[in-house]
Amino acid sequence: MEKEIKGKVKETSFTTIQIECSNAHSIPLFKDYLKVIQEHFDIKKNAKNTAYAFILSKGLFNDFKDFSKEVRKANLNPDALCLDILETTNQN
Repeated sequence: MEKEIKGKVKETSFTTIQIECSNAHSIPLFKDYLKVIQEHFDIKKNAKNTAYAFILSKGLFNDFKDFSKEVRKANLNPDALCLDILETTNQN
């Protein structure tokens, strides 16, 4: 699989996850998988809400609104853009 990031095509990588099994047979059930997915979703949601609160508390709403328009106009993927920015920041 491939995904497009900032106009570049990058290979999508896959990983395995450890799931705590809710039964004595060590066989993961669908509800175990859903629990892990919900935990990951909540982490991402809380991070985004914290970022929004920071933007609003610093009076940066209009800057954020303009930036969001630019991202949509350029048809960029916000998640991929975040990853690119973080990768660049970590390399410095």
